[in-house]
Amino acid sequence: MAQHPKTLLLLAGEGELRPLVEERIATLGLHKNVRLLGVRDDIPDLLRLADVFAFSSLWEAMGRALVEAMLLGRAVVAPSIYGIPEIVHHEETGLLYEVGKVNQLAGGISRLLHHPEERERFGANARRLTRQRFDLNQMVWQIENIYARTRPTVRTQNRTPPRAFAIECRSPAH
Repeated sequence: MAQHPKTLLLLAGEGELRPLVEERIATLGLHKNVRLLGVRDDIPDLLRLADVFAFSSLWEAMGRALVEAMLLGRAVVAPSIYGIPEIVHHEETGLLYEVGKVNQLAGGISRLLHHPEERERFGANARRLTRQRFDLNQMVWQIENIYARTRPTVRTQNRTPPRAFAIECRSPAH
């Protein structure tokens, strides 16, 4: 925080380490810069406020908040575990760090705060990648093609991704 005195760190979520985190905040005198938000149901709103999204889970394979942050065009710093490197491409859509290496996590956050142009580039790349990978029509198309390749008797009607459309359903009373 010494390098970024105007930075506000928001920690969303809850867990058994909260008392330890509270103690550490007090010991380091970080009350002005760190807020423990607890469990929240407004994560997308919080992400819109953020410049950087840091994902510090040791066990979560690919958290929903990580994908939401990337869909909103936020640069991310995340551990290189499980499926995370499939969407967080180091130096392209964000920064990866070795799980448990807190100094690497902090260094990634600091780097992105120091370099807004890099942060913006990573965020734009993250938005583009997640919109491609997590588009419902694209996902259905990919699943259909997997079935077609593994079960030759299954035929898909269209080998190109379909376009999305919406239909408003109204009751006869309206």
